[in-house]
Amino acid sequence: MLASLVACEAPIRKEDYREAFAIGVEDENVSLAIRDAIESGPLSAQTKAGFNRFVRDYHLRAKGPLGLEVPANGMSEEIRFLRITRLKEILAEAGINRSEINVLPTAQQIDNGAVAVISFLASAAKVPECGNWESDPRGMQNWSNRRHSNYGCATQRNIGLTIANPGNLKTQETMSGFEGDRGNSAIEGYRAPPAPAAAEPAATN
Repeated sequence: MLASLVACEAPIRKEDYREAFAIGVEDENVSLAIRDAIESGPLSAQTKAGFNRFVRDYHLRAKGPLGLEVPANGMSEEIRFLRITRLKEILAEAGINRSEINVLPTAQQIDNGAVAVISFLASAAKVPECGNWESDPRGMQNWSNRRHSNYGCATQRNIGLTIANPGNLKTQETMSGFEGDRGNSAIEGYRAPPAPAAAEPAATN
C-alpha cells in the first residue's frame, strides 16, 4: 500500500496584524519661514495663521528646543538683533518658554527671502501602505487558514494617521495632575441621598 504524507502549508505572514502592519516612528524636521518685517510690526494675518498651527504642533509633539534662525541678508547687526528679540517675544506670548528657544548659527542669507526660520524636531508616524490583494478574497485554497494579505492594514494606517503625538508609541507621556479633593467631593455628592425637603409652615388665619 502506497502512503503519502501531505504537509500543512506554513504561514507566510505574521498572524497578528499589528505586527504585520506595524506603525513606525521616525524623526522629521518641522519648520516655518517668516517673511514679515517683524522688527517693525506684527505678523500678517496669513503668517499668523501658519504661526499658530506651528506653535500648536510644537506643543504637541516637539522632541526638543525650538530653533531660531535669522540670516544677515545684508542687514546691520542692530536690525538682526531686533528681529531675534521681537521673534522671541512673539514665541513667548504663544506659550513657548524662552529657555526652550535656541538661536542657531545661520548663513548670510536664507533662500526664498525669509527674514527668519523657526524649526523643531518632532516624531512622525510611518504608516503601512495597503492594497495587497494577493490573497483569494473568496478564501479558496487557503489550506493553512491564514489571514488575508490585506487584513488589518487599513486599521493600522488610520491609527497612525490620526494619532496626535506619534512619539507616544515609543514613550508614554506622564499623566497630568488631578485634584483629588475636588473629585471626591463631586463623587460623594452624587452618592449621597438627596436631603429631605423642608416642611411647609402651617398656614395661620
